[in-house]
Amino acid sequence: MAIPEVHQKNFDTLMRACKDGNVALMECTDAETGNPVFVICASNMSWDEEKNEPSYEFIPVAKMFDGDPYEEVNPPESEFESSEGDKYVCDEDKEKEEAPGNAETRALGEEGGDSVGR
Repeated sequence: MAIPEVHQKNFDTLMRACKDGNVALMECTDAETGNPVFVICASNMSWDEEKNEPSYEFIPVAKMFDGDPYEEVNPPESEFESSEGDKYVCDEDKEKEEAPGNAETRALGEEGGDSVGR
């Protein structure tokens, strides 16, 4: 299935914002439920001539998962799926993770996030 053009444009906007350091994680309110939702936004600064000060606009481009993303979505079928059936991890990445003493593979959970290769 092809990625819809609108999603590709949002992704491109997000990539530019990340490259330029113009991205924010914001707590917003879900329009349907009123519950808090965490959103990745691209930020845009312009000059407000009337107020003679900067004006900031935040463009929402993605929502964060509330639950475990590994349980909420299935990856696309790929030639990179591990021979052991691991999702989101190619065999080369798995070998790096299993290498003893590899500081780069420390679980992100230690700093508040989830580990990438489960």
